[in-house]
Amino acid sequence: MGLMGVPAANLHLVCRLNELQLDRNLLTCLPHALSVHRHLRLSVCDNAFVSMEADKPISVTVPSLKELASVICVRNFPSIPNLSEKIRAHLPWSLAVQFEVYRPCLRCRKSCGLNPTRILVPFPANSSLTCDLDNRPSLLAYLCSAHCVQLYQKNAWRYNL
Repeated sequence: MGLMGVPAANLHLVCRLNELQLDRNLLTCLPHALSVHRHLRLSVCDNAFVSMEADKPISVTVPSLKELASVICVRNFPSIPNLSEKIRAHLPWSLAVQFEVYRPCLRCRKSCGLNPTRILVPFPANSSLTCDLDNRPSLLAYLCSAHCVQLYQKNAWRYNL
C-alpha cells in the first residue's frame, strides 16, 4: 500500500524542503507546488505516472457560482494577512483546505479558483530528479479560463514551468 497522492495544501509554503523520497507509491502525477521547490532532491522511482498525451483535447466546463466566487477571492484578497486563518474560521474545513492549494494558471500566471481546468505537463528535468527513465513524472498544472485553454492549445510549447 502506498500514497495515492501527495497532499498539496500549503505545500508551496514549506520552507527548507531539501529531499523528498516518494519511491514505490501509487502516484499518477505530482502536485504543482513541487515545481516551486527548485533545490529539492526528488526521488519518484517505481510509480505509475500517467503519460501525457499532447493531442488529447482539453474539456472546459461552465464554472459554477462557487468556482467564480473562489476566483474572485484568491485574486483580490491575496495580500490580506492571515487570510487562510480567516477562511478556516468562516468556511467548512473541506472547503477551506481547497483554498490552501497553490493553483497558478500555466498561461497567464494568475491564481486559479477551486476547480480550474487541469492538465498534465512534464516535470521540469533537473539534476536533482531521480526517476525511472521509461516513466518520467508528470506534473499537474492548471488553466484558469476557456480563453487560457484556447491560447494554450494553440501554442503549448510556449508555456513552461
